Amino acid sequence: MPREHKRKLGARSYRNYTPKTLEAALAEVKTKKLSLRKAAEKYQIHYITLWLKLKGKHTRPHGKPRVFTDEEENAFTAHVIAMSSFGFPVTAWHLRLIVKSYLDRQGRTVRAFQANLPGKDWLTSFLRRHHELTQRIAQNISHARAATDEETVNNFFNNLEEELRDIPPSNIWNYDETNLVDDPGKPKIITKRGTKYPERIRNASKACT
Repeated sequence: MPREHKRKLGARSYRNYTPKTLEAALAEVKTKKLSLRKAAEKYQIHYITLWLKLKGKHTRPHGKPRVFTDEEENAFTAHVIAMSSFGFPVTAWHLRLIVKSYLDRQGRTVRAFQANLPGKDWLTSFLRRHHELTQRIAQNISHARAATDEETVNNFFNNLEEELRDIPPSNIWNYDETNLVDDPGKPKIITKRGTKYPERIRNASKACT
């Protein structure tokens, strides 16, 4: 499990405000609706913080610098979304291996990673930074089902309608097999947020008789 950092008692607090709150406070100061101290009291932001933001100082985020640039992380995100759209979404473990492979090919060594393999903490932070990604349970489908198009589905129902013509509903039975399965399971994958039913193409069948 990723570590959960707990703030020590009496330690200095950082960024206990939202970006919208900061923008609203700065707007009122710039338009001279409020003084710096009045805005600090109203929005519960330290007046030194407001002063620094007005002067354009200390704009970089606090804490340890990130390993990858915005361009690199955006490339990882685009790759994950593309793989999911192709029917081969990556899991959390696969994404960590992709990052390791990227670092190895670049000849870079990140001391914070063991053998250049990012840990679960990095993955958790990465997903928090990129809200367009989410983890979902994937449905396994076969290659044959993945290749099915609208025309094939329509032809199936047209043929079924002809076969069932003049047959009373009482003579129609629907059943399914109950037997051993070789289903590889439904893994938790990373996909684009908003994808309702992510699918993963697998060679394994759903059931065997």
